[in-house]
Amino acid sequence: MKKKMLAMLMITCVLATVAGCTSAQETPTEADPGFEDIAPSFENSSDAGAPEENTQKENESSEDAESSDAESKEEAPAADVSGDTIADGKWSAYLNAAEKDQAGVVSEVGEPQTIVYEASIDGDVLKVTGVMGPDPYDPTAMTENKTYSLRLTDSTVYEMVGGDTGPEEVTKDKFAEYLKNCLNSGLGFYLDVKGGEVVKVTISA
Repeated sequence: MKKKMLAMLMITCVLATVAGCTSAQETPTEADPGFEDIAPSFENSSDAGAPEENTQKENESSEDAESSDAESKEEAPAADVSGDTIADGKWSAYLNAAEKDQAGVVSEVGEPQTIVYEASIDGDVLKVTGVMGPDPYDPTAMTENKTYSLRLTDSTVYEMVGGDTGPEEVTKDKFAEYLKNCLNSGLGFYLDVKGGEVVKVTISA
């Protein structure tokens, strides 16, 4: 009897053990907590190319900026002095718009009258209309009665002379304003031209 009970007990233990093993195999285990640390990270395919695209865009932006800088550094076009110009030397006339019809006309003393009746500064160009005489004076070497375009440079001197203070050097903008207001003043107008450029321009009392 005891042997039968002992055998039954052993069979029961064996069955329980087998059942336990089968249960353990069928029950899913929790994931290894360290898996996320050691698993490779995969980038989304849409993000994978982003760094390269951004680098390309940055390079294109840099090239555009360099191109823009290069264009801005290009030299500005030279002043347009097409047309008639005055020969190198020193020239003079009177600013007298009221008597423009007398420019170049021989006066009572037998000499052509040197009169400038229009003059202005436009950018780097001085435009002068009228008749000017050379210095030293030569009545046979007067300019024709027409408009002349002369180049101004960064070195051009703009001078006002009169009164007791002596010559006064002024800015180009201020001289342009004086010139505009003095066209019918009867004041002296003097030019020093060298290499086709105005070295000095003067209005004198």
